[in-house]
Amino acid sequence: MGRTARLAWVAIVIGFIGGALIIETTRLTTRGPMIFVPYAAMLVALLGYFRATRAFSFGQRFNATFGSFMLASLMTYVYLSVVVNPHDLQLPLWANVWPVLVMIGIGAITSSVVAAASQPRRQT
Repeated sequence: MGRTARLAWVAIVIGFIGGALIIETTRLTTRGPMIFVPYAAMLVALLGYFRATRAFSFGQRFNATFGSFMLASLMTYVYLSVVVNPHDLQLPLWANVWPVLVMIGIGAITSSVVAAASQPRRQT
């Protein structure tokens, strides 16, 4: 398995585990800010992986982080829209699209930060 394929699998697995943890957090607690703990754990796990491997470009690190973030967010959004509140699907299209667009923006910002923070240091 090539390095890029391994990176894709790591991103998918971390995104899936993160999504499952976010769903469990929404099921087990009513404290809203607790939702940030699984997101932070995902980003820290990816940051650690990038720092350990040290050989991916900024774009590869950004795409892996963004993919994981969006996979977890979309898993949570589908769970909340289908299981918790199925009436959300009867809302107009824009009412279901804008939360996804907000998550894309947040995901792009956090992915940029993680990709920049995991930049390998040059040996002097």
